[in-house]
Amino acid sequence: MKRIKLAIIVLVASVAVIFSLVSCENQLEDTNVMKASELEASVNELNTTQSDGHLQTRGGITFYTTPSIGNYTPNSSENVPIWGKCGYHNGGVLRAKVQKRISNNKFTIRISKQNGGTFGSGKAYIKAASLCGGIAASKSYNSGVRYIDLDINTNMTLIRPASKSPFIQGLYKALNSEKDKTIKKEIQKEINLYVDNINLYYNKPDPATFTYTIEFTNNKSSNNYKLYYRSNTYDDIILTDVSKLSEVENKKHAIQNGLNAAWDIKRKFQKKNKQTQLESPKMSTRFTYNRIAAKEWANSNAENKSEYPSKTVQGTDCANFVSKALHQGGIPEDKTGKWYGSSTWGGYSGDNWMRTGYYPNMGGVVKYMTSKGYFYKQNNESKVFAGSIMNWKARSHVALVTYGDTVTIKYAQHGKYNNKDNVYRDANGVYVSNINFFMPSPSIMKK
Repeated sequence: MKRIKLAIIVLVASVAVIFSLVSCENQLEDTNVMKASELEASVNELNTTQSDGHLQTRGGITFYTTPSIGNYTPNSSENVPIWGKCGYHNGGVLRAKVQKRISNNKFTIRISKQNGGTFGSGKAYIKAASLCGGIAASKSYNSGVRYIDLDINTNMTLIRPASKSPFIQGLYKALNSEKDKTIKKEIQKEINLYVDNINLYYNKPDPATFTYTIEFTNNKSSNNYKLYYRSNTYDDIILTDVSKLSEVENKKHAIQNGLNAAWDIKRKFQKKNKQTQLESPKMSTRFTYNRIAAKEWANSNAENKSEYPSKTVQGTDCANFVSKALHQGGIPEDKTGKWYGSSTWGGYSGDNWMRTGYYPNMGGVVKYMTSKGYFYKQNNESKVFAGSIMNWKARSHVALVTYGDTVTIKYAQHGKYNNKDNVYRDANGVYVSNINFFMPSPSIMKK
């Protein structure tokens, strides 16, 4: 594997911070330095606490970062100079990290002061290879913007009984209008399933975390801030203006979701020989999946240290974390199917175990679980319950659903942050979701 190393130096006010990008092609070892003409970069909006820029390289090389995505360069004393052929710059005032990978060759670089201080007006540079390497890009910036992350940790208590749930009411509405006794029996089973699920949480305090980001500007108007709801994935921070979030619950839509769930059951029995979205084909399995056991393992281990990246294996830990939870729920490892964990901490796992399934022509936990018929895609978010898989549409990231009461969905994850009890805000599908949900097939569920 040919490894091409790039030392990227970010200069602000003659203070340097160095980090590197590493590319893997084939099995040979080499240290080539990329010329500035082979690099393109643009720096967007440096602000009082941080700056974002895109680093893009030409050609088909896949780059990895050192430090890994989400980690800052090591702190250093302001009095320790960084030497190069063209002189030196003092280090220690700034630090940098690759905030996210946009594509194989494109990254967002975030710069901040180690002491938490603010930037004044100035100019930022991204240089290639060394202090005296070519300037890949430069961008003037002004002071005046500041972001503050605000996490609200609280307990939520479901005080509405299952009988008052609009989703359950929608199911009952369909039940009462159905004439076929077999279909009525199956709809009643669905009602019983979700009443039992709601009762798991009824009148019981349950931890919840709401994640917000506040953007401040220095203008003197009364509207000098914006409030965003924040989602932290493996390689990105997604900010959504709170005005664009869905309602916590829309009764009309929730009732319709209940009706839709009943209609799915009816279509199943009307088209017995055709696979529907409701359930994957029947299969013979020698195991049962205990979704509550998977949820409990995820909550107990969410804040533990990530296994990946390791000295041996690049990448992130999100799929590995979800795969471990599913395995703890009873799904057996599959060597032939490449869904198995590493035998040693940080060692190689099967491709379908440690990948998400996001990239074309590559396996992953979502692709494996759906191809085996163990999980199926669920568009009706009122139905999503603990033990389901949460899969981001536009990012390579997965999480495990740990709570679902037909209104609120919570999840645990490993990635940029290892955490749990995160509240997902698009629970009833009113807002166009950036998430796909995959639920366990009834054929593998613990009866």
